[in-house]
Amino acid sequence: MKKLRFFSAIALTVMVSCEEAGILPPDQIDEVITESTVVATLAPTEVTGGTAVLNGFTDLKAAEGYDTFGFIVSMDPNPTLANGWVPTGRNPMAPGDDNRISLKLTELMTGTKYYYKTFIKTGNILQVGEVKSFTTNDKYFVTFKELTPRIINSSVYQLFIAVESDVTPWLLTHSFPDNYAWGIYYSTTASTRESLVKDGTFYKPVRQFYNSDGEISETYDYSSYYDQETMDIIGWRYVGLIEDMQPASTYYVLPYVRIGSHEYFGDIQSFSTPRIITDGNFADWDKLDASKVAQAVCANGATFTALRKIKACADKDFVYVYLEWDPDRVDFNNYFYNCGICINSDNNTATGGCDFWRDRCIDILFESDIYPYNYYSLSPYRWAGGTNGGGWHWEYLDNSSNEYATACGDQTRFEVCIPRVLSDQVGKISDSFSVGVYLTKEWDTYGLLPNTYSTDSTPAATMPVKAEL
Repeated sequence: MKKLRFFSAIALTVMVSCEEAGILPPDQIDEVITESTVVATLAPTEVTGGTAVLNGFTDLKAAEGYDTFGFIVSMDPNPTLANGWVPTGRNPMAPGDDNRISLKLTELMTGTKYYYKTFIKTGNILQVGEVKSFTTNDKYFVTFKELTPRIINSSVYQLFIAVESDVTPWLLTHSFPDNYAWGIYYSTTASTRESLVKDGTFYKPVRQFYNSDGEISETYDYSSYYDQETMDIIGWRYVGLIEDMQPASTYYVLPYVRIGSHEYFGDIQSFSTPRIITDGNFADWDKLDASKVAQAVCANGATFTALRKIKACADKDFVYVYLEWDPDRVDFNNYFYNCGICINSDNNTATGGCDFWRDRCIDILFESDIYPYNYYSLSPYRWAGGTNGGGWHWEYLDNSSNEYATACGDQTRFEVCIPRVLSDQVGKISDSFSVGVYLTKEWDTYGLLPNTYSTDSTPAATMPVKAEL
């Protein structure tokens, strides 16, 4: 038996009129042949709440001189060009070697019966197959995917959520304008689905787009979710947002979608917030046990003196760094400055590199341009040079799905919060590690901590830190 081969237009199908699909209006069709040997309708497959695959047989060689072919779909038991529509896919539909064709319908309503038949049109003659039908499921399916956290700063948290579904957000916003919702429930005390729904706070996302006059022109609360291989739309993405988070707290987050009377829940996510809020206030540092905070100040007679002080500490989840520079040495109005927070994350002097310090063991770098703004964006890198080597050999860590570090400050200092678990690429910052910080002025070294006096032939080592908070 010849192996069956299907063409599947898995892309979003578009319901168009028969005339738009290249078919003459019904009153211009001279003949409709129902007992045809060149076309047949086959049973549907893969029926869900919002999609179905139509199947048919078209012998195009026997239908010499044909104009077009496909399916006529209707909610009428007798689908015709007058009461139905012709679905079209993004890709041109062509039969396989066995003359079978398949097309995936999307944007269907749940619990609804649809009728369809295959056709071939040649001039004013339409040849059609028998009528087949299917009934969509009573509810759409919804699966939560790719729940990616992102800490904007230590008091603002975002959870990027992808929803795979057989219904598109376009259909929801147009067919259920007042009867759908998605977002997150969150709480610091409720940790079960029932308690989060009952006692938690609900956040419904809104994305606003502004026109050139600064006025809100459109509001969307989603973006499309694509299959990475076919690039077909298979759902949507949305953002759950928590603002004004409390420091040193554990939050529980429940993704949620409602379509009509049906509710869908994702897995509960939990995360801990930093004990130091990177808000440029710096008051949290005064509340810490000073014996558990490492500190280095600029040495008298040092060569690079623009940096005055660094402090660093850590708890089980985060590393915190405080940096202070000399306002008399840093002129934002006339010069460009760049800062790097360098970490020996595995506490191993036999790995890493960077020749700013004598131990040459830095394996993680967070770099930022310094401006007189409140919030700073830090770019993460890992060492890609030789062991204990020097020079500039850093490999950028793609943090498009997660902001590793958050920072905030003013014109003389800033504070940084870095999650100890950075990524699968670099693992976790160990309980004992070391830190160094540099400041460049138009790419020339201008500040360095820890440092030593200028006549010392041996550079300073990085500053040891322990996760003791």
